[in-house]
Amino acid sequence: MKKFAVTYAGILVAVLVSFQFPSAGMGEDSKTGTEQNKPLIKKLGHVQIDEDVWYRFHDEPPLHMQRAREGFIKHEFVATSRELHKVGGYLHAAASQADDDLKMMLHDSAEELDQLSDSVKTGTVDSVTRLENAFARAEHALAIHNQRMAQRALERADAIRSGQYLRTAVQNAENSAHWAGHKLESGSQKVLDTGRNLAGKMIETPGFVVQESSKGIIAVGAELQQFGKWLEPRRITGKPIRKTN
Repeated sequence: MKKFAVTYAGILVAVLVSFQFPSAGMGEDSKTGTEQNKPLIKKLGHVQIDEDVWYRFHDEPPLHMQRAREGFIKHEFVATSRELHKVGGYLHAAASQADDDLKMMLHDSAEELDQLSDSVKTGTVDSVTRLENAFARAEHALAIHNQRMAQRALERADAIRSGQYLRTAVQNAENSAHWAGHKLESGSQKVLDTGRNLAGKMIETPGFVVQESSKGIIAVGAELQQFGKWLEPRRITGKPIRKTN
């Protein structure tokens, strides 16, 4: 079972210190009691999580985004700040799994949401549009990430997991357009619809043709690269990750 090391655990589990110990009888560390108890993960606050457990949270960001928007409109700024903080945390965790060329994009969105969380709480955000634009960028980053994860899963011949990631990527893409107030062109929507249908077949049909799956995943990835043309630019780039308690 594939595992990810993630740096954010707030929306998954409350963690102060987490160590992963090697199983008895496996590897060099199992030779003595002292070596056996040597932690594999030494940094405070880092956790290791199975991929299938991590995937259970794939639909959390959109839920928290919607709650944040609703809270902001109702002037419930503390609650809104909390929701933004959770979405930012999810993106930090996703960045820890991401391909190197995508890490900064996810980190930037996470940091943007962290800063928005602080600004909302202090009453310095004057328009819900700032939230919506940030959500559009975050969903776009997640769409690309999940499309890449679909490719990874297909490379290890896990068609079901690949289909799940692909379906999530398509939903992320549509969410991004929604938050940006952008109506997708018919060609773009067709690519996403085809990707969603393909994802369903991969999930539900044992032994689905890998070559056809690969083409569909690549097509969705190519379409996602076009989204940046109508997304508002981020207000920050390359900021370091803010540590959270």
